[in-house]
Amino acid sequence: MRQTLCVLAIAAAGCTTAGGRALWPADDLPSAAEAEQAVRRIEEVEWARAVRVKDTAWFARHLADELVLTTGRTGRVTTKAEEMADILGPTTGGGEDRVDELRVQAHGRVAVATFRLVSSGTDRSGPYRRAARYTEVWVHRDGRWQLTASHSSLIPQAGQ
Repeated sequence: MRQTLCVLAIAAAGCTTAGGRALWPADDLPSAAEAEQAVRRIEEVEWARAVRVKDTAWFARHLADELVLTTGRTGRVTTKAEEMADILGPTTGGGEDRVDELRVQAHGRVAVATFRLVSSGTDRSGPYRRAARYTEVWVHRDGRWQLTASHSSLIPQAGQ
């Protein structure tokens, strides 16, 4: 995981072709402040709104086709299609998510977000209330931020 994040950060810092030509135009590169602000808005506001209204178009736009999600609760690895089916499916809903302890580190076209998510609602297993820590990798391309990797670890509740 560390190697992947390092490679992404190096790539975002300024990739060039063999001929020395930039892969991305410099004027299209978001500033660190712009990147942090955009990813914060996605994590704190937009994601929850998209889940609440089951906004398929939003998820199709912001989840990268190569997305890989790993959950520490079960070790399950899922894809964009599986995540969208899970989020937008009929067995979820009525929940509430709260993001806190959000930190965003921007590295050119790549931003790494870490946060705690406290959520409650109903899923396939019934009602739940849980907290988890997340690490997510966002890449800026085609004028938008896309989630390319996510890992979550469940925070054990007292008495577990």
